[in-house]
Amino acid sequence: MHTLIESFLTLKQDSRLRLLLLTTLLLATIGMFGQTKEPVNSNYLFEQGVTPRILDIAASDLLQDGSFIQNVLIEIIEEGKTKEYEIKVIYDPGYKEGMDVRFVYDPAATDKNDQKMLSKLVEKSHQFSRMSRNYLVDESTFKRIKDKDGEVVFEYYYQKNDIEPYLKEVKRLKGNIIFIDGKLSRVVLTNFKPLKNRIDNFKRTVYFEKSNETGGYIKTYSEETSTQIQGGKEIVYNLKAVTADYYLSDSEQLTWKGKEDIIPILEDNPTDTLSVKLGWALPLLGKPATKLGYSLPRPIGLNVFTHFQDQTMQFTGISIAMNDEDLVDLSDAFDLDNSTIRASGYVAMVKADVWILPFLNIMAIVGVGENRIEGNWPLDEDLKQTLIELGGLVGIDPEDIPDGVVLDDNLESNLAGLGATLAGGVGDWNLSLTYQFMANESPSANTTTIAHVVQPMIGYMTGFGMNLMAGAQGQFYDTNVSGFIELDDGQTLNYSADFQPTNWNAMFGIYKGFSKHWELALQAGFGNRKSVTAVFGYRF
Repeated sequence: MHTLIESFLTLKQDSRLRLLLLTTLLLATIGMFGQTKEPVNSNYLFEQGVTPRILDIAASDLLQDGSFIQNVLIEIIEEGKTKEYEIKVIYDPGYKEGMDVRFVYDPAATDKNDQKMLSKLVEKSHQFSRMSRNYLVDESTFKRIKDKDGEVVFEYYYQKNDIEPYLKEVKRLKGNIIFIDGKLSRVVLTNFKPLKNRIDNFKRTVYFEKSNETGGYIKTYSEETSTQIQGGKEIVYNLKAVTADYYLSDSEQLTWKGKEDIIPILEDNPTDTLSVKLGWALPLLGKPATKLGYSLPRPIGLNVFTHFQDQTMQFTGISIAMNDEDLVDLSDAFDLDNSTIRASGYVAMVKADVWILPFLNIMAIVGVGENRIEGNWPLDEDLKQTLIELGGLVGIDPEDIPDGVVLDDNLESNLAGLGATLAGGVGDWNLSLTYQFMANESPSANTTTIAHVVQPMIGYMTGFGMNLMAGAQGQFYDTNVSGFIELDDGQTLNYSADFQPTNWNAMFGIYKGFSKHWELALQAGFGNRKSVTAVFGYRF
């Protein structure tokens, strides 16, 4: 040891300073790495006396236990003009099913547009899950970034995958949780990517206090600010929320430090209350699904839609008969391998549907259509040659012998059907499977066709509310068409034809909902059967 000290003292002044600096840096580095070690068989939050639920509450007030009342001040700054709204937010899951959140406001200080805006805020509050299955935080992202003078700060991120719908915005938030002298002080959330609707510069600071009666922490105050670009204009939103009252599920009122100093609001003027329901009687189980964070459409829909399709098929058999005679198979008289029939159709339909369950929709369809059939049945070459050689014996001019039978006809039709859709989703991805039973009657051809239509689709909901879909459509129907045609001379031509249809084709489409009621969908089919479908509907 003495040798080391003596060696150090014999160094030049500059060298001593360098060595001292390097030693200090080394010790600081060792200390820093020591601070980032995870607690054994525990985690950072438990070591500080809190659970990850605190970070859930920072993301959404509605993940707290019990019920509460908040005094909220909303400030909106647009082009130098400031609007302020003072409201009471009441969250009480036991008040009435489907009316967990209510806003109390001063109607004299808010016009219709303001009230509409507040109603949207109430509705948006229902889009956060009250029944999270897991903690939202990703514990693997915890990192201690400060431990100095009694202040400890941990940085973290929320989960990317296992997270309920409409809490997905927290995926773009970074959090800092701050402890002062071993006590939880606040959580600060900022966005590291723009949020939905071009919201940026987001910052929320949530303060906590311990309950005097039960222990644990209550969110007592929060400040939030963000900017949004609308129509090229920057709008600044500021929000301050103070918890005025807090109750456990057994109606026990809790207190905390500073509660007695809270100033009441909306005490002097008459007030109104805004509320929205989580759902209606239908779909069954709809309210619990909404409480889980799923956004459900209005239960009843009325749609008008048009559908056009075109396909080429091949005949596989043909039989005909006059009047009451038995059908005669004439398949050998034609070259069916080279026969073609092009069927193109246009239909206009009305569809009524209702969501019975959050994942089950049933529908009824009626409509009219117009079909054009263009086909050719070539005569069998051997038969044609025989007619040419022997036709003269029975008075048939060889030049009058046709190459085949040409079809060219327009058929009007009436359609009716029933159907059902199974649907579900995870995050932005959604799946659907639709089945329709359709009856197509053609009065002019005196025939009715029964069809079964199956359409599996997978979709992705974009950030601007448009669902992009891809999948397939299968059409399965009788490959035998029978009927009769009234001839000009009063006789009846009975027929029975078999053909080979195109069962499957690829489908691509888009869906867009406008407000809560209007919706528009476009679909296109590709492959051996081509189609275009446009749907415009109203939900209520």
